[in-house]
Amino acid sequence: MRAARPVLDRLADQLADAPVTILLASQDATIVDRRAGQRSLLGRLDRAQVAPGFIFAEECAGTNGIGTALEERKAFRVRGKSTCSRRCIRWPVSAPRSSIRSHAR
Repeated sequence: MRAARPVLDRLADQLADAPVTILLASQDATIVDRRAGQRSLLGRLDRAQVAPGFIFAEECAGTNGIGTALEERKAFRVRGKSTCSRRCIRWPVSAPRSSIRSHAR
C-alpha cells in the first residue's frame, strides 16, 4: 500500500470531479483502497459494498471487474450494463517478480 499511495493520490487528483472510481485490490480481490472522483459516488459505492475490506473474488462475488482482472491477468474493457453503468477499464497491477526479495537468511 505504501508504494501505491502516491500513484493513487496522483491519479485521484487528475480525475477529481470526474464520474469515476479508482479501486486498489489485493491478490485475493479484497479492496484495500477506494477513491471517487465525485464525492456523490461514495454513497452508491457504500450501498454496493464496494469499500475497503470487501472481497470481490469471483468465487465469492460472481463475475465482476476486480475478480475478472485478477483471473485474466490483463487489461480489459467492459461496455454497456453488464458490470458498470457506463464503460469500465480494468487493469491488474502486480509487482515484477524481480522486485520481490526474500528477507530470510
